[in-house]
Amino acid sequence: MTSPSQSGRTSDALGLLRERFKASSANMFAAFEGLAAQLALSPDAPEVVEALRRELHRVHGTAGSYGFIDASRLAAKLEERAVTWARLPELERDQRATIIRHFVSALKLSFDAVDPSSVTGAGARRKMLLVGLQQALVTSLRAEAALRGYAVTALSASAFACRDLQAIGPHAVVVLDAYSAAVLACAAAESLPVIVLQTGEGADPAPTRAGRDRKGRLRATTPQAELANGVAGQATRVHVDVPPGTILDIAERLTLRSSWSGATVLVVDDDPSVLQMVRYIVESDDVRIVTLDDPRRLHDQLATLCPSLLLMDIRMRDYDGVTLTRSLRMIPALRDLPIILFSAEFDAETRLKAYDAGADEFLAKPIVAAELRSRIADRLERHRLKRLAEGLHPVTGISLPARTAREAPAAFGALMAPGHTCTLAVLRPDASEDLAGGWLRETYRIATSVASSSPFVGYLDDLTLLALLDVGAESATQLLESLAETLPETAPAWRAGIASADAVGRNDLTAVRRAAEEALDAAHREKEDRVRQWRPQEETTAPDVVVVEDDPALADMLAFALRTIGLSYRVFSTGTAALASLIAMQTLGRRPLLLLDVDLPGMDGHSLHERLRVERPGAFAVVFLTVHAAEAEQIRSLRAGALDYILKPLNLRVLMAKIPGWIERAEQGL
Repeated sequence: MTSPSQSGRTSDALGLLRERFKASSANMFAAFEGLAAQLALSPDAPEVVEALRRELHRVHGTAGSYGFIDASRLAAKLEERAVTWARLPELERDQRATIIRHFVSALKLSFDAVDPSSVTGAGARRKMLLVGLQQALVTSLRAEAALRGYAVTALSASAFACRDLQAIGPHAVVVLDAYSAAVLACAAAESLPVIVLQTGEGADPAPTRAGRDRKGRLRATTPQAELANGVAGQATRVHVDVPPGTILDIAERLTLRSSWSGATVLVVDDDPSVLQMVRYIVESDDVRIVTLDDPRRLHDQLATLCPSLLLMDIRMRDYDGVTLTRSLRMIPALRDLPIILFSAEFDAETRLKAYDAGADEFLAKPIVAAELRSRIADRLERHRLKRLAEGLHPVTGISLPARTAREAPAAFGALMAPGHTCTLAVLRPDASEDLAGGWLRETYRIATSVASSSPFVGYLDDLTLLALLDVGAESATQLLESLAETLPETAPAWRAGIASADAVGRNDLTAVRRAAEEALDAAHREKEDRVRQWRPQEETTAPDVVVVEDDPALADMLAFALRTIGLSYRVFSTGTAALASLIAMQTLGRRPLLLLDVDLPGMDGHSLHERLRVERPGAFAVVFLTVHAAEAEQIRSLRAGALDYILKPLNLRVLMAKIPGWIERAEQGL
């Protein structure tokens, strides 16, 4: 059964995959425009018509699998037309280029029309869901929410279902008391804050206290009745007549943990009593406070800690917070670190020196608890939004998957230039559950440690880190092994796979990355090496699953599904290359799963399957994944011994649910 945390990661990662696919759509449009130009010159050239059909076929299957349904339908219709053009060379001969150009325009519109709430975007607006509210209140809340940057969705009570929370992805839900039971039950599973609007006497008379515990820390208040129902920390009750601005204020406080969640605040002061007081005021379940009473250790601490914010005294023994701030701003990695300075001296000259040195905020002692929390929250939120807008993780500053997909190819290309060495490493923790912020802090430590040898480090997904290194494979192995051996106590254990372009023999980022992933999968499977180099003999040992798919975007989606389940895999993009490798693979007494497309370059899936029956009878369990829905093709595949025949567009969640069953049937020889 899929755990809630795994389900959440699946949703997040799928959203990132969809964002990456949409970001790469410019290449798709350019390919069609190039084909249109060729058709303008040679409208009946068979090779151009066939190239068009293949590209349309690819978009038909992949765009739909990523949720761009209209784009998939458009491609499917034009694919049928391209097949007719191949059969009837004179049909629409002079209009073909124009038809393709019109198709490209429609395709662009279909991509832009997809609801942004269904795609995880780095700079997405905050969202609020209203359930069962009267239209007048909906209108007033919409107006107030728009001023604060919220996107609002309103549903009637009868229309609401739990799946709406996953589909809309709200940061907070506002519901009328009469309909709150069902909403609270659903929201508890998603850990969403709910504001219940009461019409009776039981409403909270002081709603502005919501979100603080008895120490004033950032937590939601919870009536005892809700604690009994298992929705602790998720509901705040206010009277339905409170102003819309108050409701939005409460929503912002309840969702403030988006700014604080996973944050680490480093507090530097030589007075232990101040450090203890700050910890008491600020620390909560979602915030980690690290105190430092020796300013001499500040730079060492910053090298491994990955703080989200630095709070520092100005006057310390032998050290000056202003001077330290100025020195930190000289370090590129720390130029945008939020820094708040505080001091008992709050004259104009002291404040001016603090700001000139690069401080973001200045606080006067004695510290006022409410002001400190407010300033920290404001700075964390600004920092978070800035980094997200730049495609960086808000805590670590490492490139998020969408930015990695955009920038890694250029960095890889630069390393392939003469005078450079290109080694690629992928790293993943041993466990995928209960990692909290430990893995984030560890990825920061790794990125900082390899910075002098690496022009690019980024996340491939929510758990996998990619690093491009300008050193040989042996040096990269030694570097990462030393990091694995000096693992901090709070960090999760991890393994790395390494592949060099020279060893793989290809100057292609995807090929080198997949080789590194094969080495990583082998390291996880055999549990011997913390860091494993890819070896040519890896290609002759069969993984758990072999994927034969010519569309890189769809291959990425399948790879994500297999990684999430914990299976090793290898991807081929042509039928001929897949057949040659499958014939040579050592299965070691296992029966690996083969996910096979039909329409492939070099050799179609049916022919490959039938050749395997002769060359390697019973060695692989075959499942077809294709857009070809004809009954004859399905019967041909199943009669030839295929386990299943799945039509594209694919549903990732359904596919992930089916794969373990296919593996089990394969092992049983069914």
